[in-house]
Amino acid sequence: MNTAVFQQDNAFPIPADFSTVVCAQSHLVGDLQGDAGQDLDLRVEGIINGSVVIPQGGVIVIDATGTIDGERIEADYIVVKGIANGKIICRKGLEIAAGSIIKGDIEYHGTLEMQRTSRVNASISFMGQGS
Repeated sequence: MNTAVFQQDNAFPIPADFSTVVCAQSHLVGDLQGDAGQDLDLRVEGIINGSVVIPQGGVIVIDATGTIDGERIEADYIVVKGIANGKIICRKGLEIAAGSIIKGDIEYHGTLEMQRTSRVNASISFMGQGS
């Protein structure tokens, strides 16, 4: 069974090739900030200790082996298959996959999909359809 509901509906623009990948066995310490006007995509297979903010557009996928532990995680689309600790701000679509772990607050616009066996310890706020 495919846990990526957005992918099945073709409504979630997950790129075939990501512009930035934090590889498994990699550990990045510090904040990662996209430039305004740059529509970036990030796949996290390793660990990021710091905020990850894509101020306009953007896709963040935290793979099952990935972790982001920071004050803020922000993009248009976010898929959590691994671990996310911090405030998630999702402007268009958020998918919380089976087996994922989230600790912190969630603010989302648009769509939220949460699979069974995901573990969420967060306040969740729907902020409306547009961002």
